[in-house]
Amino acid sequence: MANDYELQNKTMLGGVFICLSGLLLVSFLELHAALVGILVLSYSDSAASIMGKVLPNHSIKYNKEKHWEGTLSFAIVSFAVTAFVLIFVPVALPKLLAVSFLIAVASALIESLPMKYYYDNLTIPLCAALITQLFFVL
Repeated sequence: MANDYELQNKTMLGGVFICLSGLLLVSFLELHAALVGILVLSYSDSAASIMGKVLPNHSIKYNKEKHWEGTLSFAIVSFAVTAFVLIFVPVALPKLLAVSFLIAVASALIESLPMKYYYDNLTIPLCAALITQLFFVL
C-alpha cells in the first residue's frame, strides 16, 4: 500500500527497496541473519509507525518527523524479534542478548535518522542482518 509521499510523487520506491533488501539478504547471508533483517524491518518499522501516531508525540531534535515513542517501540520490537529468531540458533544466552541489544540500538538509530522514508527499507535490514552475520562468523 502506498503512503502519501508515494501517491504524490507517483513512485513505489519503498516497496522496491524492501524487495531489494530481501533479495540481497537471502542471496548473500546465512538464513538466520537474513531472517533477522527482514523481520526487524517488517515488525519494528510497523510498531514504530503505529506507536509514533498513537502515543503523545515527543519529536527527536535531529529529525522532527520522528518521535521518541516510535523509536523506543522500534528498539523494543527489534530486540524481541532478534532474540526470537536467534533462539533457534545454537548460541549462548549472553551472546544472544548482546547481539539482540546491539541490533535493536543500531537499527533504531538508523530508523530515526533524517533520510528519505524509503532508504530505511534498505539500510535497516542490511544493518540488522550484517550485525547478526558478523557476530556468528567471529
